Formats: sequence, structure tokens, C-alpha cells
Amino acid sequence: MSLFVFQDPRFNSNVDMRTGYKTNLIVSMPICNHDGEVIGVAQIINKTDGSDEFSERDVEVSSNNAPLPPPAPT
Repeated sequence: MSLFVFQDPRFNSNVDMRTGYKTNLIVSMPICNHDGEVIGVAQIINKTDGSDEFSERDVEVSSNNAPLPPPAPT
């Protein structure tokens, strides 16, 4: 479920190096408009309880709270 970022060659650590922040885990999920089109990505970064992965429940709660654009005028 989670991505150990430093074990993944797709992770770009430049922001961590510039800011001193240490990203350990990332979960990404699409943000879709009301037509189901992907218009962005929401990420949750680093589990705060010391766990080494995000749970299905973490993802469910985060996806339920992901920002949605307002409906298009009809």
C-alpha cells in the first residue's frame, strides 16, 4: 500500500535535501472531477504513529477528505 520512497527510483529527494524534511512514506490518490476525470493528485506523506506503512483505513479516510472541485454550472 505504501511506498518507501528511498527504495523507489522514481522518488526525487531534491525537496527533502533543500528543506531538511525527511519523506519516508507516500500514498498518492487521484482527485477526480464530477465527470470522473482525473484533475490532480492528493498525497499523504509520512505516517505519524511510527508505522512503516499506511493502512487501507488511512487511504479510505484520506480519499474521503480529498478536496473536490465544485460542480460545473449546468
